[in-house]
Amino acid sequence: MAYNGFKGIGPKKLGASPLKQLKTPSGYKAGDLIDETDHDNSFYHSSSSKGNIGGTDYNVENLSEIQEDKQGQYMTSLDESETTIPSESRYGTNRPKRKVTNYNQGYKRDRDTLRPVKGKRFKKN
Repeated sequence: MAYNGFKGIGPKKLGASPLKQLKTPSGYKAGDLIDETDHDNSFYHSSSSKGNIGGTDYNVENLSEIQEDKQGQYMTSLDESETTIPSESRYGTNRPKRKVTNYNQGYKRDRDTLRPVKGKRFKKN
């Protein structure tokens, strides 16, 4: 007789334990949007402030999707007329290098580039 007196039901038939099914946090891929909770709990190297800033300094709505180059992953600040959805943006993913206006940076400021403080990739928490 099997587990609990029912045939075919038991630890070997149910699969892995729920604890073993948990996945370890992984990183983001290029094209992903950063999760708001991960963003708020992170620190970034900022190209415009020439130092490190907290995630709460920018709202996720004002940041691009994650992009990647030789230096690693990065996000850029968006103008209030831009969106993270390329099909809805008149620029697509090729945003012109220019000044941006948004409520985090202010009026006609240089586009900011944010990179992870540690490592080359953004991490999921």
